[in-house]
Amino acid sequence: MAGRFTADYLGDKLALDEKTRDVVRFGAENLFLGAAGLAAIGMVAWLLRCLPETLLLTGVVIVTRSFAGGAHLGGPLRCTAFTALIFPALGAAARLIAGIGTLVPVFCAAATLVSLVGVLLLAPADSTAKPIRTPAHRRRLKKLAGCAVLGAAVLQACLLAGGSSARPLAAAAGTGLLWQFFVLTRAGHAVMRAIDRVVDARTG
Repeated sequence: MAGRFTADYLGDKLALDEKTRDVVRFGAENLFLGAAGLAAIGMVAWLLRCLPETLLLTGVVIVTRSFAGGAHLGGPLRCTAFTALIFPALGAAARLIAGIGTLVPVFCAAATLVSLVGVLLLAPADSTAKPIRTPAHRRRLKKLAGCAVLGAAVLQACLLAGGSSARPLAAAAGTGLLWQFFVLTRAGHAVMRAIDRVVDARTG
């Protein structure tokens, strides 16, 4: 609603044609949904007392997913609601992993390796909304996705060097990488389709 109102307001003020209004409306709706999603993630994570971990892994997922792509639900509202639940849960899991101090470096290394292999084999994931039209574009996205994973690995190394207080954040980065790997796999796509079918059955 807010995105549509903003687009209509700008369309009236700037005398935009209908096609341009649709583009502005689409961008505004995505912007507002993204902001609402981050706010919802932050609120749930705050209630679970894992806000820093959740925000960090969310950032890792956003950066890697922007190049690698991956499975998603059938509508933006569904994606917003789902991420508001799953990302704080992953943040809480990262805190639990960090509680086993000696496990964290091994977990981070394994998460980086799994995610990097997944990106090299499975990324970028194509979609009807954002089709990959040329082999050169595909190679570029794969390379950037690999760089994003390696950047997350460097971040994890820096956090681990910061001592025990930074272990939850390092584990959170690893958790974000594993989630990105999951949404690239057939299992990730199958889970998203199953969720869509459940929601459709209950709302249809």
